[in-house]
Amino acid sequence: MAMIYVQQRTSIPIPKVHMCFEHDGTTYIVMDRLKGLCLEQALDDATSQTLRGFATQLAGFVRELRALDPRTMMGSWPSGPYDNLFFDPPPLHEFRDVAEFHSYWIWRLGSEMGLPEVPLALRDVDRPCSVVLTHGDLAPRNIMVDGEKITGLVDWETLGWYPDFWESDTSKRCRRAICLCVARCPFRALG
Repeated sequence: MAMIYVQQRTSIPIPKVHMCFEHDGTTYIVMDRLKGLCLEQALDDATSQTLRGFATQLAGFVRELRALDPRTMMGSWPSGPYDNLFFDPPPLHEFRDVAEFHSYWIWRLGSEMGLPEVPLALRDVDRPCSVVLTHGDLAPRNIMVDGEKITGLVDWETLGWYPDFWESDTSKRCRRAICLCVARCPFRALG
């Protein structure tokens, strides 16, 4: 399970998993409750200094993940094609390079979702990037905070190997005011 894997190999705060089970076709995870609120709820009271602190902590966590298990293929953890909410319909295989990754998204956004124009980020196929292990969905709703400290990252079902621009590009889909902390994290500079 992704949460246990990351917890055993990093200092990233993750709720301790006590058990997993399936009942009537639904999987349940019994885990510790994290102290605090999700960042999305805490932003109204956060100062710019607190947000900078969150960004620094988050950058450290992202750096730790990126140091684990280097790979060249892109897909879900522990292996195989992406199998999460962002990739629907799921790709048939792991992507061998960023060109395949972009081709999937151009197809999905164009023919599947009917967007009239391909987003600029997907048109930049020559953009240099590395394949890194990352959370996959560092939205403010998945970052727990208490005071000035990140107390945990939750919702690890999107863990996988992505182009290094994934976290910064996906964080832009959030409401601008909510994403200040995530957007300030220098994902591209983490290397």
